[in-house]
Amino acid sequence: MAFALRKQALNIAQRDLAFAVRTFSSTPLANGIFRKKVGRPTGPPTLETPGAAGLRLQRKPGEKSLDPDSWTFKFLLWLTPKLGYFSKTGISISACRELYAVCAEMGALDGRFPACRDFFYQDCKLTPSLTTWFQITQIHVWMLLVRIRALPVDQKKRYSQRLVDYYFEDVEMRIRGQYKITSGRVATTMLKDYYDQFRGSTLAYDEALTKDDTVFAAALWRNVFQTTQEPDLPALAELVSYIRANLQHLERLSDDEVVNGNVEWQLPDRASVQAIQRGELPTETEI
Repeated sequence: MAFALRKQALNIAQRDLAFAVRTFSSTPLANGIFRKKVGRPTGPPTLETPGAAGLRLQRKPGEKSLDPDSWTFKFLLWLTPKLGYFSKTGISISACRELYAVCAEMGALDGRFPACRDFFYQDCKLTPSLTTWFQITQIHVWMLLVRIRALPVDQKKRYSQRLVDYYFEDVEMRIRGQYKITSGRVATTMLKDYYDQFRGSTLAYDEALTKDDTVFAAALWRNVFQTTQEPDLPALAELVSYIRANLQHLERLSDDEVVNGNVEWQLPDRASVQAIQRGELPTETEI
């Protein structure tokens, strides 16, 4: 008898808590944390499973909002920060996961951005490889890091470290999974090499950011194209323009948009690159 009463009480408590979570998600305090994202990746770096960043719990038809003075509401206010939902760390985990997931798709052959993919692999004539994907992804991670540097000190350190962590966790997963590197020594050596590339490219891009486009083009040619052959100047010029445009776009975003992972990217202008490659120079009115 006692067991049956305890089971019934537990079922009632679980039902009330589920109702509280659904109704609490519609309150101003929850706005911006549980938010619905359409067509945006919200999973871990591999994008195989959905994450919590795109979660939005809704009330069932006929259900009323929870009374803010009820014990269930107050208990939920106390419980959710301890579970990490409204903590600064929890928010940064979800936001950085989402920010990085988009960066990783920019250079992916099977990504959701065909214009970006075709620009890099067709217009820029880059050879598909892990290193090429690494450098394309780093361009976008670096642009985010530039914007994150403008955040308050506590957020700047937390978000930049979390973003870089996701980046290299993804690199390791690709080395061991997609490219079937089973030797721990080989995988560790590759990770160290990529980390050295990351540091060198970041320093080169930071220097180019304070100088003119010729320095930027040279840094991109050394790191992204990684060749001593004659560069494809139209593609290189468009890549510099693409980065400058996105840096300006990120600068116009508010800190709240960046902190919550609400970042959209400007896509490359492939039409102008292809026209110049065909020898069709722009007219004075088009410049």
